[in-house]
Amino acid sequence: MTSCAAVGYPTSALGWLGVAYCTLGRLTEALALLREAAVRSPKRAMFQYWLAAAHGQLGDAEAAQTQARAVLALQPLSRSLAPPATRSFQVSDARRSFP
Repeated sequence: MTSCAAVGYPTSALGWLGVAYCTLGRLTEALALLREAAVRSPKRAMFQYWLAAAHGQLGDAEAAQTQARAVLALQPLSRSLAPPATRSFQVSDARRSFP
């Protein structure tokens, strides 16, 4: 889906499509879009948050935790939304925090 970036789609369109794919379980596609959105707009915590969720859902706990730390750096109040340390960040965590 990196062709979206090449034809000039806005960052928010890529990010929201990534969020939609994430909620539909199309995690590999979501990951590519959310990565691009996060690179383009690194201070937009929501896309970082959903990127963490996609990594967690795919079983990449290390990448999920790294992304979750990026969210916390951007929005320290998100600490109350952080998942327990006993499991990786999941799509359901992002849904609850960004309905």
